[in-house]
Amino acid sequence: MEEGSSVEHPPKKDMTLDFSFRELDGVAKYLDIDPDFWVFRRFGKLHLFNLLRLQLELVRLERQLESYMPRATSGNKPPKVSKKEKKKLFRAIHRALSEYGVSLSRLSLSLPFWCQKSLIVNM
Repeated sequence: MEEGSSVEHPPKKDMTLDFSFRELDGVAKYLDIDPDFWVFRRFGKLHLFNLLRLQLELVRLERQLESYMPRATSGNKPPKVSKKEKKKLFRAIHRALSEYGVSLSRLSLSLPFWCQKSLIVNM
């Protein structure tokens, strides 16, 4: 093989399509016998990526909001913002904060108890 060339791997098979409803029903009935059988992935990495995405969105919205506010040190007037723009910004902030709160709660529920208190950091 030449230096720098990559090995091609066959595409990964979508495992979700390999199960029928009948098979999933059988597994669900078996697991329903005793909750001690229940084992679910937490998808921690995906939760964290989602939270980081939401944090970036909230920082962007926070900066946008701050750009509309007068600074005490500058003599510049803040830009005029239409009611429509204000409404749109506040809706975006509300939506992002709500989604962030729900996502943070879901992640905290999947963590061991001793980690839950250290999850939130004020900056």
